[in-house]
Amino acid sequence: MLIKKIKALFKIDNESGMAIIEVIIIMIILGIAVFPLSRLSVTNFKSASAGQDITRALLYAQEIMENIMADYNSPDPTIGGYENVRTRWPGTPPGTPPQGLSGTVYISDELQLNGVTYVVVKVSVSLQSLDNKVELTSWIVK
Repeated sequence: MLIKKIKALFKIDNESGMAIIEVIIIMIILGIAVFPLSRLSVTNFKSASAGQDITRALLYAQEIMENIMADYNSPDPTIGGYENVRTRWPGTPPGTPPQGLSGTVYISDELQLNGVTYVVVKVSVSLQSLDNKVELTSWIVK
């Protein structure tokens, strides 16, 4: 149908085979249709890669926060409890971070609300591949 319209537009008679103008027009139409699709797939790949990096950072931050909470709840007085968490965890968490990630732990000064003493614990994980940070915040009570 399209070929007939193109032949009529360029007054091409019905010969067997395709004229070079027909091939060129078909290639232009296909190029116009395929180019946006190829750009879309490149954009999807970049988004998926960024999402994967953010997920890795989030899982690392969650691991650090779980270790802090495990220490806080530990029955072992040498590592457990409020004071040990406050003194042991600020700064860079122990261990080697996953490749491309770096983490820090910030513990606020003691705060009081309605007679309850607590500190804010913030785990921040930076990604070398992106300019973003993943942050998790929790509170521990004295």
